[in-house]
Amino acid sequence: MTTKPSMREFQPPTAPGGMSRRSIPVRRIFWHCTADPEGSGKGPDDIWKTHVVANGWSHIGYHYLITEDGTIWMCRPVEYVGAGVAGENSDSVHISYVGGMDKAYVNAKDTRTKAQKASMYALTDWLLSEYDLVDDDIFGHNEFAAKACPSFDVDKDIAEWRSAEPGDPEPGMPDMGAMGIYLAKLEARVAKLEEHNAAWKTGEV
Repeated sequence: MTTKPSMREFQPPTAPGGMSRRSIPVRRIFWHCTADPEGSGKGPDDIWKTHVVANGWSHIGYHYLITEDGTIWMCRPVEYVGAGVAGENSDSVHISYVGGMDKAYVNAKDTRTKAQKASMYALTDWLLSEYDLVDDDIFGHNEFAAKACPSFDVDKDIAEWRSAEPGDPEPGMPDMGAMGIYLAKLEARVAKLEEHNAAWKTGEV
């Protein structure tokens, strides 16, 4: 069981408008950036102003927002459909980090701080466990739209994240070294993916 990371709940300044309740299970996780310049210091109140006040949306489009200090903010409740990727929201949960643009606000850039990366990975791991998903169920906004968001290659980032993940041997596991532990975990994930795909084909998920 993956431990739920520490989070803070965003309190909207005004009552959110009508949102659509989720009618099908969560099957995907999307990673986003807010497209703000590096070091902007923005938080959920700022995203509310953009998404709700300026865009006229019912709530912040993301379910979770990660600020530069690594704080995970619960924004739109997960039981409601998000507003993250046009046409792809009904079965997905959306996570965004504050940033995604260089300081000059000209070019897309992966501006995640170490704290943001750690929180994004911890939150994603917990959501994968909660919804019985695998790494192949994680996508970037840019895979479904002509956008740079989240300003990095998601598949490459996941590979780097997982390869750096092993540490001390887990209880009951022999001391195989970092690479051995990584391969053991990778084998377990492949088995889970095969099980997930088999269930998908039979309509059980």
